[in-house]
Amino acid sequence: MHFFQALILALWFSYRKKPQLWKVFMIVWCFGVGFFDKFNFVWFLLAFIVGIVLCYPESLLSLWSSLPRFTRWLAIIVILVGVGAIVHTILPLLHFKPAKPHTAGLEVKWSQLLSTLTDRAVAAFIFGNGSGIIPHVPLWLIVTDGCLGLVCLFSPTSDSGARENRKNGLFCLLVGFLIFTQIAITPQAGGPHHYSMIFPFPLLAFAFLAKSLYSHATTKTLQRVAAAVLGSAAMCIFLVLTSMASRRTV
Repeated sequence: MHFFQALILALWFSYRKKPQLWKVFMIVWCFGVGFFDKFNFVWFLLAFIVGIVLCYPESLLSLWSSLPRFTRWLAIIVILVGVGAIVHTILPLLHFKPAKPHTAGLEVKWSQLLSTLTDRAVAAFIFGNGSGIIPHVPLWLIVTDGCLGLVCLFSPTSDSGARENRKNGLFCLLVGFLIFTQIAITPQAGGPHHYSMIFPFPLLAFAFLAKSLYSHATTKTLQRVAAAVLGSAAMCIFLVLTSMASRRTV
């Protein structure tokens, strides 16, 4: 599942740089195989579609205008059939009432997400104890992503590379948020095998948004200052987390 997820993201970002129709067909094929492998791959599919519609509308319009009329009608039919199949399969799950009700609230699911992103849940499953894992990194990474996203939104730039990185970062944030939302509203959903689908998006969002802000600093002096500030902040966070981990092991 994660292989196809990574392949889809790589193909899409490659398509953004150099639009080629075969990449779109490969993305569709990967979604089909991923959905066949794991049914919950539909969470990524729906989040990916919404993210593209909101973040890359110009790519959709360009792709649609480049297709022949027959291919357009075929795409419409395939989309309608796919949506119908997904709705037909998902609706019974949403109305499913197990004998033992699952009452995990949003706070519990958020904690499970953070535990999965830190590999704490995986360590507990494999080694029987995940207490040595530092649990605070994903939370601060997500908070940092949110702050970077807000700064990028309210920082207009004429640099095309910075704009592209900003779109990619916001796309990753949106997809990760939508996947978590779908997991939260799905009965009986949860656990590391579900939340691990969100794993790459906070890291990708941080990389793209930080690169966008760095490119936004047009002069070399500002870039050096930004690099020094970000590097110092990263070092401080690392030292704090290291000291916290050493205290936990004492």
